Amino acid sequence: MSEKSVAKDEKQLNIKKNAVPFSRAYSRFFLGLCRFIRPFLHGKCTQSAAFKKQKKKGAMLVICNHLSAYDFIHFSSAMYGAPLNFVVAENMMYSVPIFAKLLSGYHAITKKQYFADIHCIMNIKKYLDAGVSVLICPEGKVAADGVTGAIVPSIARLVQWLGYPVGVVKMKGASLARPKWAYNLRFIRRGKVYTDCDMLLSAEETKSLKKEEILEKITAALAHNEHKWQVENGIKFVGKRYAEGLERLLYYCPKCGAEFENRSHDDRMVCSHCGNEIKYTFDGKLEPIGDSVSLERIDLWYAKQRELVKDEVAKGGFTMSDKVNLFVENEKNNGYRFVAEGVLKLDENSLSFDTDWTQRPKDVKSKYGVNCMTYEVNEKAGFEPVEDEFRHIEFPVKRCDTVANLPGTAIDMYDDKHVYRFMFAERSASTKYVLAIEQMFKNGKN
Repeated sequence: MSEKSVAKDEKQLNIKKNAVPFSRAYSRFFLGLCRFIRPFLHGKCTQSAAFKKQKKKGAMLVICNHLSAYDFIHFSSAMYGAPLNFVVAENMMYSVPIFAKLLSGYHAITKKQYFADIHCIMNIKKYLDAGVSVLICPEGKVAADGVTGAIVPSIARLVQWLGYPVGVVKMKGASLARPKWAYNLRFIRRGKVYTDCDMLLSAEETKSLKKEEILEKITAALAHNEHKWQVENGIKFVGKRYAEGLERLLYYCPKCGAEFENRSHDDRMVCSHCGNEIKYTFDGKLEPIGDSVSLERIDLWYAKQRELVKDEVAKGGFTMSDKVNLFVENEKNNGYRFVAEGVLKLDENSLSFDTDWTQRPKDVKSKYGVNCMTYEVNEKAGFEPVEDEFRHIEFPVKRCDTVANLPGTAIDMYDDKHVYRFMFAERSASTKYVLAIEQMFKNGKN
């Protein structure tokens, strides 16, 4: 028997011995399918010799940056040839119904975002011990502004405790091809998406290095700014209706200071309050039209909003509220169900939801798409009671370093019982809520 066959049999034996629900055939088919699809998304992958060697040798923890809803196609392709499982946010089970089938069929490791999830950590260990590599995105959510988010220090403790080699998969261009704020799946932008794979830490280094050193290496390995990278390298992404949805992310007007007044169409975004107009170009620049005012790139505009929110929070007494529609996971655990209309309020202590509804329409049809969800209420279908547990919901801000959100459209939250989606009914305001929550968390931590 060849050395390659012996290694393959040992891997399969480990999976059976450690009793993890994993199908090597399912994994190979899924990774192969992603590998087949990747060229259609203009994906290009490079792997170092060390990375290829570790894939053949055995299990590793793989860390990856997170830029779009299509990332799984690119990083799955990179891991073709090795058994792989993923750590995915629990709300992915409900985002698009087909995801629920894929994730449950694959036995993906689910995690509640922004919580210490012991069950998830133990599952990661089980799969690695069974010879199955595990991929995790330490940012915890898609970077809406295309800039790598904060890496939580707990990832360094996890790496030390696991003691397995650590590989890194870094993508460039994925959020330019499919921005999180974009409206429609039909308008994916055409341009190269690069995936670079390398080894970051050996098993020995995970034990010998200090947590601070491990965190520094991970942070440096994943650091990336899509828009700066695009402009500095003259890279173009071409598509239709290029700026549509941009106001979901860039809600502030740099000319008059108005908020939530920006409106987009084709490749333009215009402030309905003062007429400030900008053009979003294929090479990633934001160009002012006439005497309009603009920041040069999306990340710079977003950073300006962050600074304004920081100043607003620093004054004290921060509060904002909006009309929202509340959804929670449905009975099948493959989507959301409508609960009630109410008011979402954020202050320095908590994010809370209150409704005075006692009944709700029975028939609410939801339509799902990647990074979006729409719904229609049929009030002629009759009514049913609103459960008492949803009349008032509250989350302390001090526990939220950030929150999952669909830019402008929705905020996702968790507790021990439910996954909640608050969909904004009047203003595209969720981006400011996220910035304010992140800032208040920082203030409470310092």
